[in-house]
Amino acid sequence: MRFPNTIGCVYPYRICNNRIIDSCWSGKLILKFEDITLYSLSVHHYNLHDRQICIIRYGDLLNYWLYFLMDVYRFYKYRIINSRLLNSLEDGTIYFSHQKDLNDPFDCELDIEKAISNAADDLGGDEGETIRQLLNKDGEFERFQANVNELGIFSACFEMDENQTLLWAHYANDHKGLCVLYEMPMAFLDDENNILGVSEVTYDQDSLTEWFKALALKLPVSHYYFITELLKRVLTAKSPPWRYEREVRIIRPTAGPFKIDKSFIRQICFGLQASDEDIGKFRYIVDKYESQVGLYKAIRGKKDFGIEFKEI
Repeated sequence: MRFPNTIGCVYPYRICNNRIIDSCWSGKLILKFEDITLYSLSVHHYNLHDRQICIIRYGDLLNYWLYFLMDVYRFYKYRIINSRLLNSLEDGTIYFSHQKDLNDPFDCELDIEKAISNAADDLGGDEGETIRQLLNKDGEFERFQANVNELGIFSACFEMDENQTLLWAHYANDHKGLCVLYEMPMAFLDDENNILGVSEVTYDQDSLTEWFKALALKLPVSHYYFITELLKRVLTAKSPPWRYEREVRIIRPTAGPFKIDKSFIRQICFGLQASDEDIGKFRYIVDKYESQVGLYKAIRGKKDFGIEFKEI
């Protein structure tokens, strides 16, 4: 099952009379094509400096967005330094976790029937009764959750924010750990035999309930649409306090270690308190790679709580 999303790095430009103005190199977005109203959408493809570009216009608005269709996507993974990490870099593997191994008990295990009931209560009337009928799917949601529990989840971040110290504290052993940059080609992420989908995590207080409320206006829908969309919501919904992570997930059919090309490992950045001994261990490993891996060390920056990185 594929998630009908395209992940891309978005560079917002204003387009005026076929000229690019007010360039701004920032921001990332998932293009949710299923959420775009097709009849008010016009799409144009161009080449700029040998890069494919898709310009999308929403309705009659004069704002255009310029999308670079990228061949490689970056994922930043904060890690504690231990033998498991050393072995994964030596073997060229990444680990896909079971749902039960995630650090939030609500993660990938939302109460679907409760969300349906809450949505029905909020809607009331005929729409509420229509959505409440989903509770008649005898045993289907239990089977659905059992299947979710078998999936493998690789969690990472889209970027490494120099001002974001919480990720270093929470996932990199209080700055004694590191952050690995993986550059994964689209061909790897598009491998339908091994990768089910890639998507950003969304952070809303009642995202599943709100989805069921919106679904009431679309019913009836096909079983495939219902299961696919429900799977996306369950796998990528977290509560607002987790927003600082800016997480993206790669989903596989099964959990456990998965072999990747070592050339995907492009950079390792060590925390402020990483020891020279630990840095030496990783230098020894990546020096044996055929591809080059950049090694960096976090240092205190110019701002009071700022962090900068120097190559080592």
